[in-house]
Amino acid sequence: MKEADGLMQKAGFSFKSRYLTDFLSGRSDRVIMEWGVEDPNEIGSLYQSLGSPEVQAAFKDWEAQMNELVEYSEVENLAIA
Repeated sequence: MKEADGLMQKAGFSFKSRYLTDFLSGRSDRVIMEWGVEDPNEIGSLYQSLGSPEVQAAFKDWEAQMNELVEYSEVENLAIA
Protein backbone atom coordinates (compact mmCIF):
# COMPACT_ATOMS: atom_id res chain seq x y z
CA MET A 1 0.00 0.00 0.00
CA LYS A 2 2.96 2.30 0.60
CA GLU A 3 3.95 1.64 -3.00
CA ALA A 4 0.49 2.90 -4.02
CA ASP A 5 1.19 6.06 -2.02
CA GLY A 6 4.36 6.52 -4.06
CA LEU A 7 2.37 6.17 -7.27
CA MET A 8 -0.10 8.76 -5.99
CA GLN A 9 2.74 11.17 -5.23
CA LYS A 10 4.13 10.66 -8.75
CA ALA A 11 0.66 11.55 -10.04
CA GLY A 12 0.93 14.85 -8.11
CA PHE A 13 -0.88 14.14 -4.85
CA SER A 14 0.74 14.55 -1.46
CA PHE A 15 -2.20 14.11 0.91
CA LYS A 16 -1.84 11.91 3.96
CA SER A 17 -3.17 8.38 3.78
CA ARG A 18 -3.85 5.67 6.30
CA TYR A 19 -4.65 1.98 5.82
CA LEU A 20 -7.02 0.05 8.02
CA THR A 21 -7.56 -3.69 8.21
CA ASP A 22 -9.71 -5.89 10.41
CA PHE A 23 -8.43 -9.38 11.08
CA LEU A 24 -10.91 -9.99 13.90
CA SER A 25 -14.23 -10.13 12.06
CA GLY A 26 -15.65 -10.68 8.59
CA ARG A 27 -13.51 -11.04 5.49
CA SER A 28 -9.83 -10.55 6.22
CA ASP A 29 -8.86 -9.60 2.66
CA ARG A 30 -10.36 -6.11 2.95
CA VAL A 31 -8.23 -3.02 3.29
CA ILE A 32 -9.61 0.48 3.78
CA MET A 33 -7.60 3.41 2.44
CA GLU A 34 -8.28 6.71 4.19
CA TRP A 35 -7.17 10.04 2.71
CA GLY A 36 -6.71 13.25 4.67
CA VAL A 37 -7.33 16.31 2.50
CA GLU A 38 -7.85 19.99 3.24
CA ASP A 39 -10.34 20.45 0.40
CA PRO A 40 -12.74 17.68 -0.73
CA ASN A 41 -12.24 18.87 -4.33
CA GLU A 42 -8.76 17.32 -4.17
CA ILE A 43 -10.42 13.89 -4.41
CA GLY A 44 -12.11 14.90 -7.67
CA SER A 45 -8.80 15.97 -9.18
CA LEU A 46 -7.28 12.68 -8.04
CA TYR A 47 -9.85 10.72 -10.02
CA GLN A 48 -9.19 12.89 -13.08
CA SER A 49 -5.44 12.20 -12.82
CA LEU A 50 -6.04 8.49 -12.42
CA GLY A 51 -7.56 8.54 -15.89
CA SER A 52 -4.25 9.38 -17.58
CA PRO A 53 -2.68 6.49 -19.53
CA GLU A 54 0.64 6.80 -17.65
CA VAL A 55 -0.96 6.57 -14.22
CA GLN A 56 -3.27 3.74 -15.33
CA ALA A 57 -0.27 1.74 -16.61
CA ALA A 58 1.60 2.21 -13.32
CA PHE A 59 -1.40 1.14 -11.25
CA LYS A 60 -2.11 -1.82 -13.53
CA ASP A 61 1.35 -3.23 -12.81
CA TRP A 62 0.94 -2.56 -9.07
CA GLU A 63 -2.53 -4.15 -9.00
CA ALA A 64 -1.25 -7.28 -10.76
CA GLN A 65 1.39 -7.69 -8.04
CA MET A 66 -1.17 -7.13 -5.27
CA ASN A 67 -3.66 -9.63 -6.72
CA GLU A 68 -1.08 -12.39 -6.32
CA LEU A 69 -0.92 -11.64 -2.57
CA VAL A 70 -4.64 -11.70 -1.79
CA GLU A 71 -5.86 -14.75 0.08
CA TYR A 72 -9.43 -15.01 1.24
CA SER A 73 -10.53 -16.06 4.68
CA GLU A 74 -13.66 -15.52 6.75
CA VAL A 75 -13.19 -14.73 10.44
CA GLU A 76 -15.82 -15.58 13.05
CA ASN A 77 -15.80 -14.78 16.75
CA LEU A 78 -17.52 -17.48 18.78
CA ALA A 79 -18.37 -17.58 22.45
CA ILE A 80 -18.19 -21.02 23.98
CA ALA A 81 -20.62 -21.42 26.87
